Amino acid sequence: MSALKRAAQKASKTISDQLLADLYAIQREHQFDVDRAIVVEKMEKRIVAEIEAGNAPAEGE
Repeated sequence: MSALKRAAQKASKTISDQLLADLYAIQREHQFDVDRAIVVEKMEKRIVAEIEAGNAPAEGE
């Protein structure tokens, strides 16, 4: 195998590894956003339920 071909394969692998690492980072960020949205939705539902039940704190508390 020529040195040029080996260098090209190494560069290709390095680029592939970096793209894969970037993809994993994006996936983790997206999952964090999804998890945060779920928590916010649950909090909103709990607050609405407390307000509807008359258990909401008075304004300023």
